[in-house]
Amino acid sequence: MSFSITPEGQVIAVISAGLALMSLAVRKKVLDQNKVKQQREEMQELQKKIKEAQKAKDNKTVGDLYSRLMELNSDVMKQSFKPMIFTLIPFLLIFGWMRGAYEPTATEVVLVNPMPEGIRLVDLNVSDGGFYNESSGLMLWRVGVVEAGNWSIVSSEFSPGGGGIDLSKPAVMYLKSASGGALEPLNSNASNGMVFQKSVESSGGRIKITLFYNNTKSNIVASLGGFELGWFGWYFLSSMVASMVFNKIFNVM
Repeated sequence: MSFSITPEGQVIAVISAGLALMSLAVRKKVLDQNKVKQQREEMQELQKKIKEAQKAKDNKTVGDLYSRLMELNSDVMKQSFKPMIFTLIPFLLIFGWMRGAYEPTATEVVLVNPMPEGIRLVDLNVSDGGFYNESSGLMLWRVGVVEAGNWSIVSSEFSPGGGGIDLSKPAVMYLKSASGGALEPLNSNASNGMVFQKSVESSGGRIKITLFYNNTKSNIVASLGGFELGWFGWYFLSSMVASMVFNKIFNVM
């Protein structure tokens, strides 16, 4: 059975273990472990008695036992919410950070191709909702979201309206990260996984500019016997395993 974890997956596993340990420490501090244990044992005993009463068709006993079971269950649930008062904010902060750090989706992607100022473009055709701002000399495409592993191209085709045109100016890509940061310019091979290339073709007096963009990052941080897990799935699995191990070691309900 194949088993592999990326460096990101290893960090997530450590974080999940740390959060599980923190949650355990809070539960051990704020909960009466003996009381919780007694209540759960009583609930198990009540469930057995309810089954016996149902077999004997003793509806009155079933009703009484069931009422007590619901009373205990309600109290146990109230007890289980107490630790959330102390863990909710740290969990939300860490989850927000992990989403920004390990969510490979690029959002609010904007492709910009600067053109010489004041140039007039004749018979302009721009793909995918792109547009040309003549006053600023910018060709813009608001691509939006680019999921990990996704790629596409945008293009513009036109004839320059008199005079030559300098196409050597580089195209620029901007994006806002999943964590909601400000728009940031990217070079052609950004460290965040976005690859961006520009090509120019000229034929019969017309010019075609093509911009290629590709989010080369992967959602996968762990692979378990053919099952591939993203950051949240791997966190959830790691957290469950860590919680079971810590609960067993420290005997926490």
